[in-house]
Amino acid sequence: MALLLFALRMLNVSQTFRDDQKMLAGMSESFSVMRPDAKILPIVESGEDEDQLLRPYAHYWPTQ
Repeated sequence: MALLLFALRMLNVSQTFRDDQKMLAGMSESFSVMRPDAKILPIVESGEDEDQLLRPYAHYWPTQ
C-alpha cells in the first residue's frame, strides 16, 4: 500500500511539474532575447501575507 501511495504521489508531482513548465515556457524563453549585462527588475512585489507557492516567477528574482 505504501509503494502504491508513493507511486501515485510521484505521478501527481510529475504532472504538476510538467503543467507548470508549460505555463513558464514563455517567461523562460524571454531570457534568451535579453542582453547578458541587462539590469533586470523584479516583475511584481508581493505582500508577505501572500502564499509564496502561488508566485511561480519568484525564482527569477535577482539575489543581489
